[in-house]
Amino acid sequence: MQYNEAYVFLDANRRNKNKIIEEIIMSIIKSEPRGLPLIINRNPTLVYGGIVQVYCIGMCDGYTMALSLQVLKGLAADLSK
Repeated sequence: MQYNEAYVFLDANRRNKNKIIEEIIMSIIKSEPRGLPLIINRNPTLVYGGIVQVYCIGMCDGYTMALSLQVLKGLAADLSK
């Protein structure tokens, strides 16, 4: 599949879950023993802990990643002062 074909295929399936896309993403995640290592940054990063490394072990509907609530405070995303 060419890049443009893959983009059109992905874009057409953003709203509805597609089994092929789900299998591709899960195979990438499962290729690493602990999960797919990711770095999460919330701009502007002003405080210690504003950048965290996490391991993606699965995906939610819509091809998104869910985060543990424990990392939100360091990202200043928990709405507490």
